[in-house]
Amino acid sequence: MARFAEFSVIYKKMDINIINKWMAGEDINGILFSLNDSVEVIGGPHKGDVGAIITITELAPDPEYLVENSNGKDLKVIQSNLVRI
Repeated sequence: MARFAEFSVIYKKMDINIINKWMAGEDINGILFSLNDSVEVIGGPHKGDVGAIITITELAPDPEYLVENSNGKDLKVIQSNLVRI
């Protein structure tokens, strides 16, 4: 619980500087996926879709990514519903 509290205090809102650092390949605490990572959706309404990470849309409480699926559709998917493939 303390780790979550620390994470949410650091990343209260989306910040363009954090997005820019992430897009440049810098590690961001709590963010597991990188730009263009191939992923599979393992939960939620898009379960079974595969695609690539194209950006971060939310940082807390569960980071959310925009994933372009294999059909070219953009999906918002939380980190806990993704695995790297």
